[in-house]
Amino acid sequence: MRIYIPENLDIFELTHNNPPSFKPYKLDKLCYILHLINAIPLMDKNIQGEDFVPINAKKLQDKIQNYKKYLNYLESDLQIIESDNHYVVGEKSKGFRFIEQYRTPVKSMQVEDFTFRNKLKAHKNRKIESVKHLGFLTKWFNDKLRIDYDYINEFLVEEHNLKIKDKALWDYDRVRKKYKHPTNQMVHAQMSAQRLKWQDYNLMLDDNVYRFHTNLTNMPSRIRNGVTYDGQKLISLDIKNSQPYLSTILLSRDFWIVQKFEPNKNNSLSIAFDEPQSRYFSSFNQINKVFNEIKCDTLNISHINIHNKDSYIMLGEIPQSLINNEFQNYIDLVVSGKLYEYLEDAFLQELGIELKDRKEVKAAVFQVLFTSNQFKGQAEAAPKRLFEQKFKAVY
Repeated sequence: MRIYIPENLDIFELTHNNPPSFKPYKLDKLCYILHLINAIPLMDKNIQGEDFVPINAKKLQDKIQNYKKYLNYLESDLQIIESDNHYVVGEKSKGFRFIEQYRTPVKSMQVEDFTFRNKLKAHKNRKIESVKHLGFLTKWFNDKLRIDYDYINEFLVEEHNLKIKDKALWDYDRVRKKYKHPTNQMVHAQMSAQRLKWQDYNLMLDDNVYRFHTNLTNMPSRIRNGVTYDGQKLISLDIKNSQPYLSTILLSRDFWIVQKFEPNKNNSLSIAFDEPQSRYFSSFNQINKVFNEIKCDTLNISHINIHNKDSYIMLGEIPQSLINNEFQNYIDLVVSGKLYEYLEDAFLQELGIELKDRKEVKAAVFQVLFTSNQFKGQAEAAPKRLFEQKFKAVY
């Protein structure tokens, strides 16, 4: 098990000169807490721009029962880290960061304590279990996956130095309305590259939104140029405006009406109104099964037995197609991959908002799609209001 701490931190000398006054104490546990300050942002890009990294006390206590004593030792005695001293029960964990002296590239070290190493392995095994059924994806994470770390590190250091000299090069976080510090970005990227170098694969399926997290997906895209598989360079394929593209399924009448297929003895179909997501992931196989059973290649009204609480009248009142001209305009822009460009021009011409690159346009579109309607009245929600004006029915 490898953990990562600041490159210029001589933890052995510091703890030797100022030993801890509490027991039980393990150096590996102390270093693990330091490791979390750099490791947590790798799994959550939303906090990469934050000054302080929130560390969940309950999760930490599961691994280190007297974690408070370790934190106090690091902060007050060794003065390696500092805290924002701010937490909200159930909402925000207390945040920590390294003092400026130790905001440097990282180095790796092995966990030597047998008991603690096994505890960390058990935690890692639970992550592995979450992706056990994804063998067609996980099989690529083997010793053929390589990264030219020296090349990547040289690039990251040069990029960092250029940004430090010229703040105009800094990346801006539109959500938090502040610039991302180049040193934090460099450290996160270097740690990501190091983990791949050591084949320290961090594979996990998010049980909230079912996103598949890997070393590659958590890695800044610009440094994937240094990654190869079996000696061959990787390429990237991307779906243009993928979130809006996926949203077009919501404009399909079938998405809402055809939910659950159950062939009955008369070879007609019983339709139940169910959660849309369930239909989206399962209906294709169900439709094929139904068509095979009723020996037909078209689905028409004679095959449909509406649920008791519904009626043919209700079905008749729903337009045969919900797609009007406005829907079609939105779908055409999305399918052609031109929605971002269309909105970028609209933001500039009608709001005077100039977005410097596609990344910023994407952030503005995500604001439109994923912020609450309660946010719409605020000054910074102008893009959201403009989208509603352009695509009222879609909105």
